Amino acid sequence: MPVGKIKFGTDGWRGIIADDFTFANLRLVAQGVADYLKSKGPEPLAVIGYDLWMRRFGGAPSALGRTVGFYPGPAGATESELDLGAWDEIRAAEPRVDLVAADTEALIVRVPEDENGSPECHLVPIDACYEFVGRMRMMWRGFDGGQEVRQFIDDFFDHVRTRSKVVAG
Repeated sequence: MPVGKIKFGTDGWRGIIADDFTFANLRLVAQGVADYLKSKGPEPLAVIGYDLWMRRFGGAPSALGRTVGFYPGPAGATESELDLGAWDEIRAAEPRVDLVAADTEALIVRVPEDENGSPECHLVPIDACYEFVGRMRMMWRGFDGGQEVRQFIDDFFDHVRTRSKVVAG
């Protein structure tokens, strides 16, 4: 059977079962991915499907073996292309960020809309982040989330702030 054209879109491989998704095409894609990963070094990492990552590893960032950052939005938590060089600068300036317990705690950061304001950062249970993202996702309307989302963000950080204590460096 001749191999058809394999097309990828923003959500991955696109096609029709038995026409495009064939065993021959699957072999080509699997071999191509394997060759690419082998070219990246001795221990390459690939997350094959968000659903599998969530089911098998509980979405645990530590399963990736690196620091990851997420930002909330209408589709849920989206991985940020975290500049690891910038992260290393943060770690050098504030070594306590390495004390965050993997998969149970998170730093949640709010960057003010006013560029003259200072960002605020809190150490929270990871569940607070999941709740934050989930509620935002349910309330999101339009391009920027809408007034209800903005109010929720203000209320969420007010609540975190009242339960926080400042730790001197």
